[in-house]
Amino acid sequence: MKTKITSFALLASSFIFAQTLNTQIRDNAGSPTTQSGFYQTENPVNYPNGATSFWHLLDVRHTNPDNNYGMQFSGSFFDQELWFRKTNNNAATSWSKVILQKPSGLVEIFNNATSGHLRLSANDITSADMSRIDLDFHISNKNQTIARIASRYENSNNGGYGGLRFLTSNAGQLAERLTITPSGKVGIGYVYPQNELDVNGTVHAKEIKVDLTGWADYVFKADYKLPSLEDVEKHIKEKGHLPNIPSEKEVLQNGINVGDNQRLLLQKIEELTLYVIEQQKKIETLEQQIKISK
Repeated sequence: MKTKITSFALLASSFIFAQTLNTQIRDNAGSPTTQSGFYQTENPVNYPNGATSFWHLLDVRHTNPDNNYGMQFSGSFFDQELWFRKTNNNAATSWSKVILQKPSGLVEIFNNATSGHLRLSANDITSADMSRIDLDFHISNKNQTIARIASRYENSNNGGYGGLRFLTSNAGQLAERLTITPSGKVGIGYVYPQNELDVNGTVHAKEIKVDLTGWADYVFKADYKLPSLEDVEKHIKEKGHLPNIPSEKEVLQNGINVGDNQRLLLQKIEELTLYVIEQQKKIETLEQQIKISK
C-alpha cells in the first residue's frame, strides 16, 4: 500500500506548476485538508466506473484569486487502475482511465468517445527524418521489435504534411511494407507511391471491377470504317503489332491500363467477327456460283 501511494504522489507531483500558488490537498469528500503532503483515504464513495469502495483519491489543487485548477487521481486497490480528471474553477471534467495492470494482463487506455484522443507528440526538427514518432511492438524478454507504426512527417507548411508507415520484422530486420502518403496514396512494397494504390508484387482477388468511360461496340455501328485486311497486313509488317495495340516495348516500359487494354482487345475481336462474317458471305456467294455453273 505504501508503494502505491508513493507512486500516486510522484505522479501527482509532476502536475504541480513551478509558480507560487496555494496548493490544497483534499480528501475524497472534497473538504480541504491542512497537511503539507498528499492525502490518501479508503472511504467507500462513488467514483469512476461505478466503484463504491477502496478508491484512493489524490486531489491536488492550485488556487489563485481568479481560478481553481487541479488534477484528481484515483486508484483501485484491487484492480490497480489509475483514473485522472482535470478541474477548472471547481468544475470537473469526465474521468479518463489508464489501466496499469489487471489480473488478465490487459493494458488499456480509456476515454469517453467524445472527450478526446490518445496523442503521441514530438517536436519538429529541421533534419530530413521521415519518421518523427514511432509506435513499436516489442517483445521484452527477447529484446526484439517485431513491428512498428511510424509517422511520416514531411514538412509543416500550410498546416503540415504527414502520413503513416507500417513496418514488420523478417529475420530480425524491420522493413517498410505499407505506406500512406500525405495525399492519401497507398504503397504496398513502395515507399513513395505515385498512384492511389501502387503494389510491388502479385495481387490475388476473387473479382476486380474496372470503371470505363467507353466500350468497343462502336465497331458495329454503320459509320465505323473497318480497316481492310490489306491495311492490317501492311501495318503488321511495318510495325510488328496490330493497329492501335501497344507494342511490346511500350508495354514493358509503361505497363498496361487494364480497362483500356480490355477495350482494345474487344475492338479487335469485334473487327475479327466482321471479317469472318464478310468472308462467310463471300464463301456462300462462291458456293452458289459453283452450283449454277454445274
